Amino acid sequence: MRRLYARVGKLSVAVLKKSRGVPCPQTYANHFGSVRRACELIGYPLTHKQLAASMHVARRKRLLKVLLDQIVCFFQDRVRVCSLRNRPVLRLEDGIVVAVTICRYYTTRKRNEVRWELILPLRDRDLVTLLCLSNPSYDGFQGFYVMRGIDTGVEYQIRGESDPLLQQGHRLNSLADLLQAARNVGQPAGH
Repeated sequence: MRRLYARVGKLSVAVLKKSRGVPCPQTYANHFGSVRRACELIGYPLTHKQLAASMHVARRKRLLKVLLDQIVCFFQDRVRVCSLRNRPVLRLEDGIVVAVTICRYYTTRKRNEVRWELILPLRDRDLVTLLCLSNPSYDGFQGFYVMRGIDTGVEYQIRGESDPLLQQGHRLNSLADLLQAARNVGQPAGH
């Protein structure tokens, strides 16, 4: 990382991803807790924007861990957390895999309209997904939706709870409804 910084003059997750001969950002996170911490250790001064992004990632990871622990505790032996493509997913007792995606709450600057930011890896579009709409303080959730086949591209702005994307899914009244909703969505057509 030091050599890359000396060569390029700046560091970011994007710079790490596209540089040859340098570990991927996830490797730094695994070894040092976060890319931010690795940057701190080599004395790289992070910008305000980079610090904010790093804090956002850390809060999201904490919120995701709390949510996954809550689901596993609630369903005990019927759900377990496993890893798929270097990120945690839920595996139901019947083998259905559920990706968990947290959508960050924000409001628009001009009109103060509610939005959630959805960033879904394209490789997950065929999985059953538990879409979690965070609350404004980003320490809990306003709603949960189970859906499959989300094909939004890289980033999508959910425009309130009446957004057409959310209407394609099943809104959960509580997390207790997760297993049944995931089974309904996860079954192939005609079953």
